[in-house]
Formats: sequence, C-alpha cells, structure tokens
Amino acid sequence: NLEVGLARLRLARDQEQVLGQPPDTVGMSKVVCTVTCGSVTLKLTLSPKILAKTLAAALVNPFLGAYNKKHPDATPVSADGLTGVQIDGKLVTSIDAVAADLLKGSEHCVTLLLGPVSTDSKPADPAPVPAPVPALVPAPPASASTPAPAAPSAATPAAAMAAPMASNSMPRCKYGLRCRIIDPAVEKTDKLPLDQQHWYKFQHPCYWVCKEGHPELGPPGVLCPLDPKLGPPCMASMIIPCTNMDPDHRRCFRHPEDDVVVEEVIDESPDELDEAVMRNEGSWTAPSVGEVSEEAAMEKKAEAAEAAANRDFDKAVLAYSIALAAQPSALTYAKRAEALLKLGFPTSAVADCETATQLNPDSAKAYKVAGKALALKGDFEKAYAKLCIGNKIDEDEDSAALQKRLADKCIKIKKIAAQRAKREAETTT
Repeated sequence: NLEVGLARLRLARDQEQVLGQPPDTVGMSKVVCTVTCGSVTLKLTLSPKILAKTLAAALVNPFLGAYNKKHPDATPVSADGLTGVQIDGKLVTSIDAVAADLLKGSEHCVTLLLGPVSTDSKPADPAPVPAPVPALVPAPPASASTPAPAAPSAATPAAAMAAPMASNSMPRCKYGLRCRIIDPAVEKTDKLPLDQQHWYKFQHPCYWVCKEGHPELGPPGVLCPLDPKLGPPCMASMIIPCTNMDPDHRRCFRHPEDDVVVEEVIDESPDELDEAVMRNEGSWTAPSVGEVSEEAAMEKKAEAAEAAANRDFDKAVLAYSIALAAQPSALTYAKRAEALLKLGFPTSAVADCETATQLNPDSAKAYKVAGKALALKGDFEKAYAKLCIGNKIDEDEDSAALQKRLADKCIKIKKIAAQRAKREAETTT
C-alpha cells in the first residue's frame, strides 16, 4: 500500500509539474456564478484553483464578505446564519463539498437563503468524496508567528464562517512575506498605539509556516503564501488554510478569497422613475391675451394663486399668462411652469423655467420645477443638475428627496451602460 501511495504521489507530482496546476484542477475551466442573497445580486468568476476548494471557501464566504459591505449598518451575515444554498433551484446538501463537484457547468445561478427553506426545492446530488492523496511532506503545524489562531470548534466549522474581507485601500508593505515585523507576535511591542504598529498600518499577504522546510520552499520555518499561484506547484497540496476570523487580522492580511472576482449585476428593468416618464406629451401654446394693465395683472396673479390652490390648473395657467403680458417676472414664469407640469406639459414647463432663470439666475423655484419636468421627460442627468442648483439656493424636503433619487438613478444608468458594453464585447469576441 505504501508503494502504491508513493506511485500515485509521483504521478500526481509529475502531472502537476507538466501542466503547471494541481492535478484535481486539470481540464477544468472557469465558472461564472450569478449569486443572489436578499436584494443583492453579484456575479462571481471562479478559476479552476478556486473551484478545487469547498463551496463555502470558493463562493459563499467571498459573496457574504461583499454582501456585508453593502449593509454596513446591519448585523453581518455568516455562512452558519444561512438556512440553505440553492444551485440552479436545487438545494445543496453541504457547503463543505468541493465546489467543482457542484458547479459542473460554465454558468450557474446560486441563491443564498436567509429565510425558511422552501420545501419545493430538491436537494442537489451530493458531491462524491474524493480519495485522500498523500502529501509530499507531513503537514507542518503553524508556528507561534503564524497569524492563524486555534482551529474553530466543532460547533462553528471553518467552512461555515463568513470571513470579513481585506481592506482594498490599505497601503501594502513593500517587503511582503520578507517583512521582519509582519504580525503582532513578531513585532512584540505594546509601547506604540495600535494604529501606529507596522502590521496594523501596512497590509501583508497571509501565510503559513513550513516548519520542516522543503527544497523548493526554503529552510525550516520559512513563511509561505496561502495563494498557490505565488509559490511553486508542489506547494498547493501543502498549504495550511488560515482559520483566523479576527476582523483586524482579516483586514490587515490579504487572503486568496479576497481577490475572487466579484461583479455586481445591475437590474436593467424599468424602475419607478422610468415608469413615471410621460411618453405621449401633448402640445401647449401660450394664449393671446392682448394688452393688459398693471392693475389687471395684479388681480390675475391673485386669481391664479387661488386657482392653483384649488387645483384648477387650467384657470391658473390662463391667469398667469394674462399677468405675464403686463408684468413678466421669474417667479410668475416659474409658477406657470408648475401649473403646466400639473397639466402634463413638461416641455412647456421647462421652456418657462428657462425664461425664468434668464430673468433671475437665482430663482430656486425655476430650477426645481425644471428638474421635476426634465425627470418626467426622462432626461435624468439634466434633471439632477437643475435640482442641485435649485436646492443649493433654497433647499426643501421634497426636492432634496428627488435629488437623491436622481443621483442614484444617474449612477445606475452609468453602470447599466458599462454592463451592456461589456456584454456586447463578450458577444463579439
């Protein structure tokens, strides 16, 4: 049996050296998973080496790290807090199974369930248990300097723990694993505040310690990266995974799962602002009112204000038009624009607002009415710009709320454009 095991080991080792990747990933290609949890949908691209890990380490934990970033004020969601995981509508029996055994196609839809599991979901076929492969050298235990604490208890398996993600804005130590003060145990200082200690200020790659040494890795006690891409092929089967879930450690030390490609999927279906756009706008022409005296104009302004308060906008528009013939002012044009908007004439309302801002560039009402009218025309970016100016002059609650919605809408428009451009590029290639 020993000779058979050694023969298998030599065969696997030769295969790994020839193909440049671990034998259990040979012939595999990347898998794209659209993962949904609650209202968040992200696209994850899993490489063959990631697929060789458990489903929890390859997909669930990286997604939950991104999910928790999108909900910073909520209680973080961990893998053990999920009630189930579905792949293409089928319930997965265990997230500790190898990802490649569950994700056999090139694309999959994965749902992480936070509520009760649906009884209609059929469990996915259990992944076959791979035969154990002897290691090149005995698995070296982590030393005191390794930033991995004691293994998690049976009640909280490592695969069921959603690790916080590493910081992407933290400066990285230029020495990497060669740094002499890579973690608190090595730095051995309590004289400096935490935020002034090197390991806390500069990000390092997380590592494991090869206690017995290896010809291709280095002498006994050498620090080796967790990412198999950063070491020789033989290292892949020797790596000791990091089980340290301390938030400071996960922020300051970069792990392979931190670099899993996470792509947000933008919902391109129409939202409330799209549905409110007027598709078939009628035309409106200002009435001919002839000459109007100053006194009559004052009376018509009062009449128009009363009609608008009673929601008789036709009468209000006519009265404002008569008043404007004798006393053209920015405020009166803005008020007529507001009444025209109520009647369903956003184009004419925008024209009145343009006239109003020409008469008075500081007319907050004209900018805000123009913003609302442009939103009804579907010109969201111009609408947002007008509301920004109007609220800067004189902010009110309703206009500020619309401004925020339009800001989000403009960001969404840009993301959808980028998503479509990428989709078209992938189609042409």
